[in-house]
Amino acid sequence: MSRYAVIDVGSNTVRLCAYDLPKKKPARNARLRKILDVKESVGLSAFVDPPSGGFSIDGSAPGTMSQAGIETAAKSIRRQVRRAQVVQPDKVFVFATAALRNCVNSEEAIKQIEELTGAKVDVISGEAEARLGLEGARTAMNIDTGALIDVGGGSTEITCLLEDGKSAGASIPMGSLNSYRQFVGVVIPTADEIDAIGSSFRLALSEAELPIMGEPELFGMGGSVRAAARVFGDIFNGGIRSNVLHASDVEALINYCKTEPGQFAHDMLRCCAQRVHTLIPGCAIIQEIFRASGVDSMIIDKCSVREGYLLEHI
Repeated sequence: MSRYAVIDVGSNTVRLCAYDLPKKKPARNARLRKILDVKESVGLSAFVDPPSGGFSIDGSAPGTMSQAGIETAAKSIRRQVRRAQVVQPDKVFVFATAALRNCVNSEEAIKQIEELTGAKVDVISGEAEARLGLEGARTAMNIDTGALIDVGGGSTEITCLLEDGKSAGASIPMGSLNSYRQFVGVVIPTADEIDAIGSSFRLALSEAELPIMGEPELFGMGGSVRAAARVFGDIFNGGIRSNVLHASDVEALINYCKTEPGQFAHDMLRCCAQRVHTLIPGCAIIQEIFRASGVDSMIIDKCSVREGYLLEHI
């Protein structure tokens, strides 16, 4: 067996996963054996300073990663590298996504992080993130039709599977954390702020021109989708959690936040405190995807871009 560690430097978390794989390179849809999973919530998107004219409505105007953000990322990566050594991996991969990809000083930020950590950091493109997300999702379930949705902290990747076996994907620079940063004034978003997030994502999705309408089913991955299903189960379903997220579930969470924000905040602190500020911005994005697709449910995939990245790089 070979052992590999992957550190995913995302917009909201820095996550370490380690896997045992057979010596022979596994097939595309191989089931990977995960032996370690540790995440740190660092919120890198919150360290991005806005451009002089402010962030754009659709998230396309990038900001600058602050020095504090660079140092925070480096410290977290160093900790995760040390943790990875406990399981003695044959190799450690480190890659970064939206927060470090989309900032205007991406190249300089990565250079500093590599100098501070001694680790090589691979910044993957939005298109690669969408593609590798699909490959990762296929290690957990068979996906040949439909659309795969990954709502992250700093971007949303959508991959539509076409009838000819090909796929069309896009990365939209709006996620749960940078949408919170851009649109929300305090902690819990108001009804107007939720609607503004939805309207902005609707515009960005329209500009992406993805053939999402008419897809037979949706598959969801990433922290925002999983958190929405978990919180809905805890608040509305007696703690029973499902691996299917319905459009009505997302609508219920958003309406609860709009009509009873104080009680919603208390419930969030009880069941998912680390996402008290980002859950509803993520839900606003998911709601627009449901509306654009015409599909009323989303199957949750437990795997992610990390598995896809690993399979491509071994």
